[in-house]
Amino acid sequence: MKKLFSFILVMCFASMTASAQWKVESVKSGEPNTKLLQILETEKSVLIYATFEKEFEDFNHVYLNRDTHVKQNGLKYKILNSVNFPIQDEAEKRAVFMQIGKNEVNFVMEFEKFPVEDGFDIIEGSKEGDFCFNFHGVSVSRIDSTQLIDTERFLDSAAPVITGKNVKGGTHYRYLIRNGVCITCNAVIQEGDWFSPDDMIYYLDIVNNSDHGIMFDFNTVSVVGKKKKSNGKVEEKVWPKYTPDSYERHLAALDYDEARYQTSSVLNDIGSQINREKNKPGTNSWEKIGLAALGALNEHAIQNRIAEYMKAHPKNRPSALRSESIKAGESIHGYIASKKKKGDEVVLTIPIDGFDFRFLYNAK
Repeated sequence: MKKLFSFILVMCFASMTASAQWKVESVKSGEPNTKLLQILETEKSVLIYATFEKEFEDFNHVYLNRDTHVKQNGLKYKILNSVNFPIQDEAEKRAVFMQIGKNEVNFVMEFEKFPVEDGFDIIEGSKEGDFCFNFHGVSVSRIDSTQLIDTERFLDSAAPVITGKNVKGGTHYRYLIRNGVCITCNAVIQEGDWFSPDDMIYYLDIVNNSDHGIMFDFNTVSVVGKKKKSNGKVEEKVWPKYTPDSYERHLAALDYDEARYQTSSVLNDIGSQINREKNKPGTNSWEKIGLAALGALNEHAIQNRIAEYMKAHPKNRPSALRSESIKAGESIHGYIASKKKKGDEVVLTIPIDGFDFRFLYNAK
């Protein structure tokens, strides 16, 4: 996330000189959970600093629409960028992942250049409602450069969790980003021949783009199933996780069983051929060596097929994630497996760098 900040801010400020700084004095009406703070007017654009603060009883996703714009004297000035509060994109659904409890997000919106001192409106949508970033009658007063907000500190002090979803090769991936740590997760239930029907598998990529090392501790990862009862209450139960060693042994056994199954058609063909030869007139020799030959051929086919199968498959499958230090610039890849139970929703929680990264999935 820090690199994303830097990139956008460089784009915003490179070759620009601040021509005016403003404080937001008042707003006639607007989104009640968002406070507009300051405005930096540059040669090519206008940056608006704001804070979103709200307490949630459940997880939620909040974002800015692509058609968000400033309206002034009948003219529209479109949004160009937004830092810490993503603009929704058709190809990549991104939003701020609001946690249960109090959430605070500092963010900066960049608009096309317009005359700030005349006052303006910010319009996100035509309808008013929850998280509709409409602000009418914004008035400002000029301030000097000594009163400006420290942009980097402002953005870092209330950095949100950005959640997103994209599709690559037909597979849907979800990701969470916070303070330079990016976790991508693809959850599957009974994928191919590797997993039992009651297994739930989470393939994870954890990338550390922060400026310091982080720790992935397998023992702190939790998988909680949620089920809504008829009385409206939600029951939560911890789903047991496989240990990395036990689950890799489990998969190796499944590989072995699958390899034996794959040989069955070959062995049946061998057996049929031998039986046909045995039943031909004048082939008494087969009666003497038939069973021994069949056994030898069967064993040879089994060993060859198993060796080929076991050699090919582990290379195509990531390893179970174990506790591991991840230095700045490094990444790890693997999976976590848990027993699937009955429920409506499952929450995978991965504590990293003092923060809980949570992935929500349908458990049915």
